[in-house]
Amino acid sequence: MIDAAPGEPASEATAGLINRVYEAINARDVDALALISVPGFEWRDPDGLPGGGVHRGAQEVIARMRELDESLDELWFTAGEIVEAGERVLVLTHVGGRGRESGVPAQLDFFSLFRIDGGRVAAQAAFFDRSEAEQGLRRT
Repeated sequence: MIDAAPGEPASEATAGLINRVYEAINARDVDALALISVPGFEWRDPDGLPGGGVHRGAQEVIARMRELDESLDELWFTAGEIVEAGERVLVLTHVGGRGRESGVPAQLDFFSLFRIDGGRVAAQAAFFDRSEAEQGLRRT
């Protein structure tokens, strides 16, 4: 839950943008992601995620998702609660899939801090720790 985070519930436009980001990622659609992000936007995986790091631009982000597809079948992302404070948006992100070899379902939640510029995604950083993500939201 992020209901105690600083900021306000996201506007329909902001929530729609975040949902389109996850739709593009789930479809592995580079073109759709490029349309709703600034060129060269940064996507940061949570610290400690194997193979993680910073990925720049729609092509690198989708390539990262395809890397994850090698370990997980049916990998998906959805947005839970969405809070915005100016150009920053905090999202409770749900991710899930099924182990490619084991078939065991897996799901986890983390916090995604997006920066929006002119109605497009300029950056995203993911955190397992809620307080770290909320600190980023307060920097507006």
